Amino acid sequence: MKTLINILLLISCLGCSSPFSPKTQAMPKNLEESISYLKIEWTSSELNSFKTKSEQKAVAEAHFGAGFWIRNNWIRGNRNVPLAKYFRSLGINHPDDMSSIILRSLHRRLNSKKIGVNEQVEEYKVYLKTTRECEEKVALIAVKNYNRFKEGDHISIYMHIDNTEGSRNAVVLSCPNVYWKFDPQTDLLIKGYCCEKV
Repeated sequence: MKTLINILLLISCLGCSSPFSPKTQAMPKNLEESISYLKIEWTSSELNSFKTKSEQKAVAEAHFGAGFWIRNNWIRGNRNVPLAKYFRSLGINHPDDMSSIILRSLHRRLNSKKIGVNEQVEEYKVYLKTTRECEEKVALIAVKNYNRFKEGDHISIYMHIDNTEGSRNAVVLSCPNVYWKFDPQTDLLIKGYCCEKV
């Protein structure tokens, strides 16, 4: 019991010590207010570190830090209905996309670049449409493959190997990038048989 209490205290203290916890301002209602909020709440060191990275790297690295905080404190659970409504009015419904647009826009503002919110929104819409179409195709292929094999059939499973930083891990590719060409020198081939269909 004492261990459980200590763990709960640690978790609550970690939540309190987040560098992204709010200090003084009301929650933002739109993109401009979100940018202003972060510019005030982040330290000059945090802003400079974020600014000097490439846009893609800055946003990717912030996804599970500041982006996580934005999603959990401003977007999820109807915590900030005006901000969520603002993004939904643009056609952006996923919290990850909302936080990424906020972070990308902050990076562009810090670097005196045009925010281009309409262009950002269009990129997400195109990506979402492409992903949905890919998922529909993959689902049809999965059903076709499932129906093609019977118990006792020999099967071959081809898996892509990610050689990033020498990791050599087999990865399951997700939409919209599921197609790749098998390389017998680097990729994985598993052979077996179908012993049972469920």
